[in-house]
Amino acid sequence: MVQPSYGPPLPGSLPPAQVPLALELLKALRRRWLVAGAIGLVCAAIAAAVVYSVVPPAQYTAQTRFHVSAIPPRIIFQTAETHVDFVTFQRTHL
Repeated sequence: MVQPSYGPPLPGSLPPAQVPLALELLKALRRRWLVAGAIGLVCAAIAAAVVYSVVPPAQYTAQTRFHVSAIPPRIIFQTAETHVDFVTFQRTHL
């Protein structure tokens, strides 16, 4: 029997469905947590497999450049050695 959307309810018809409250949904989840968890894990595994097969792997390129000064920096104070030979500086800083 089809309930019309206007007028009084027909005799013998069921009351309209109510929107479930958040507390009622949590109680239902408490009763069926194992089934909900298993379905969630299966859906997550399927989604991960689809994403892994569809998304191409990233191509990365890295580049590094070092600058080595020929004259070591003077941080605190000037020392007696004013000029250091670059070859000597390279040998002392391996």
